[in-house]
Amino acid sequence: MAKKLLLDDPEFCEVLNEDRSRVDQVAPQMPADAVFEDTARLLKAAGDPVRAKILFALGKTELCVCEVAELLGMSTPAVSHHLRILRDARLIRSRKEGKLVFHFLDETTVNGTVQELVAHLTRRTR
Repeated sequence: MAKKLLLDDPEFCEVLNEDRSRVDQVAPQMPADAVFEDTARLLKAAGDPVRAKILFALGKTELCVCEVAELLGMSTPAVSHHLRILRDARLIRSRKEGKLVFHFLDETTVNGTVQELVAHLTRRTR
């Protein structure tokens, strides 16, 4: 069997588009590469299902590691590992109250994004 040519692929244009108006419109708005590197780092940290659950829960209220572990049915060391990754990515912060350490989302923007994404995906699966 012959290989399918790239030109037959629906994701490739059949001709070169010489109209640069859309490129010229977007190019000045493109952030620096470092912004996209940070974006990818944050998405990678949040891209694990367990960490996504943690972000969702912390968007509802601050929780200590024991509470997150109980909520997710996981061991505290496993949850602690995930919390460390989220903290290193600066998605969550912590505050100490007596002998307890409470974790919470670092920014309200992250909270809104996580909550909207979960709501959107929940509607899609119905």
